[in-house]
Amino acid sequence: MSAPSSLSSTLSPSGSSSALPGKRRLAMLRALLREALDWQPAPTRTTFDPAHLNGHQGRIEFLRDRNGVAHIYADVEADLYRVVGYLQGRERLVTIEALRHLASGRLAEFLLNVRIPEQVDRFGGFRVSQIDGFLRPLGFEGEAERDYANLPAEARACLDAFAAGMNAALTSFNGVYPAEFLLIGDVRPWHGRDCLLLARASALVIALMPLENELTFDNVRNQEGDGIARILYPDAPWDQAPDVSAGGGAGIPAGPIDPPSMGSNNWAVAGSRTATEKPLFCNDPHVPLLPAPTFWHHVHLECPQYRVQGGLYPGFPGMGWGHNGAIAWGVTTAFRDAWDLFRIQRVPGDESRYCTPDGTGVIRKHREQHQSRFGKTIWLEWESCEHGILYPDWRHHDGCDLALKVADADGAQHFAGHRALFAAQTVAQTQAAL
Repeated sequence: MSAPSSLSSTLSPSGSSSALPGKRRLAMLRALLREALDWQPAPTRTTFDPAHLNGHQGRIEFLRDRNGVAHIYADVEADLYRVVGYLQGRERLVTIEALRHLASGRLAEFLLNVRIPEQVDRFGGFRVSQIDGFLRPLGFEGEAERDYANLPAEARACLDAFAAGMNAALTSFNGVYPAEFLLIGDVRPWHGRDCLLLARASALVIALMPLENELTFDNVRNQEGDGIARILYPDAPWDQAPDVSAGGGAGIPAGPIDPPSMGSNNWAVAGSRTATEKPLFCNDPHVPLLPAPTFWHHVHLECPQYRVQGGLYPGFPGMGWGHNGAIAWGVTTAFRDAWDLFRIQRVPGDESRYCTPDGTGVIRKHREQHQSRFGKTIWLEWESCEHGILYPDWRHHDGCDLALKVADADGAQHFAGHRALFAAQTVAQTQAAL
């Protein structure tokens, strides 16, 4: 599908932003004022228009139930994702764009490099560029590129179809995007690899909390010594850790970002305890960021390979919770070990090297130029070594630098697991998918 020529200036190549022309912003403002001045109840509008969905390979059927849940039936699996991408582009565009810029460390480009008000929990007092400075060095964009190249053909076809649906949704706005885009960043097209980046974005939100656990572990070692720490943390990699005696100093070193505190719940009831004699599975996945209008996108998908219903992640067509008629599943905060924290002792007189058990290692400097909204230049600087990222001015109380590494991930395997979960019919198949 080719975009109308009138939209060619609003959609720039993936990976870059293009300023919305003034006439587009005027049209968006005019639409917003028209709705604000119309005191009649807002009419019900469909967000699905088959006229915008070209390129599908087979029959597609779409309907909504009285709860607003979309039910999508397709003869070809990839066509399901084309429709889902279109729906998310129409209904979740602001949330998706915020997460895409978050994971890539480009929030200042999307919002503006302003200081976040002090009263905002956890992020108050930070400039937006400081959040970018934490996230950009983690390299999630490059990771998504790498994993997209490793996708099997069928999986890649699904994500490419999702991206095509997203781009069809962008075109369908005819330049009059949601009113939020009067204040936030500009629009760029979608690519299949962006789905893997959005998967990282959703995981990142949950993974931030275990970062505080790493810092707490370090503090226990300092205050109580390794005798107590080994009892409290028996599974830590003690064979690689130098001994720390009690009394080395207290206090958790302030991190480059303040991790959120959160949790979630799930529970199950056996059929022997229910009125229907059927088991009851319940899941309450807390979402600490971007909860409105809702983080989850509830849909029902059916194709020859599977039929499944549940909550899709924004921008990534995996289901955090759902069922397929045979099994049900849900995702909760698992306090997984998502980070590794290392003390780095620089070689005296040589800031570019650090001490290792076998000699010394190299510390590399990085400097990237970015543009915030309205063209102001931002420079992001950090260092790296084998053990992760060294953020500027982040040191322990004893003077050692700290290096932070996020756990490796394989986005191609992650998506393969979701597709296998959709089709699983037995406990064994479910465990293999997970």
